[in-house]
Amino acid sequence: DALPILHCPTMMPDTKIDLTYDLPWWQDSRYVIGHLTRKSRRLKVVNVLTGNEATLEVCSEETLQEIMIHRYMDVNAHASSYTWKRHDSESTWTLDMTKTLEENNILDETEE
Repeated sequence: DALPILHCPTMMPDTKIDLTYDLPWWQDSRYVIGHLTRKSRRLKVVNVLTGNEATLEVCSEETLQEIMIHRYMDVNAHASSYTWKRHDSESTWTLDMTKTLEENNILDETEE
C-alpha cells in the first residue's frame, strides 16, 4: 500500500483519516528543511596556492562563513585556514566572513 500524503483528502470517502490535527503540516516548523532564497548566484573560488578552481551556486543571503562551511569545505577541507580575498583588475581586499557577498561589495554579475 502507498503511504497517504499528510492532511490530504482521499479520492474516496474514508473513515480512517485522522482529522484531529490543529496545525496543517505545511505550517508546522518541524517539517521545514530550508528557506527559499530570493536569488541564487554563482561564485568562483580560486585557491591561489594550488590553482584549483570551484564554481559554487550559493544563496545571496548566505554569509561567506556559511558558504565556506556548508558548501566549500566539501571541495577543500582546509578552507577555514585560508584568508579569503577578492581580486579584481584594480585592487585586492580581505573579505569579512560574517558578511554576504553583496555586503563585501562583490556584485552579482549574472543576468536576471
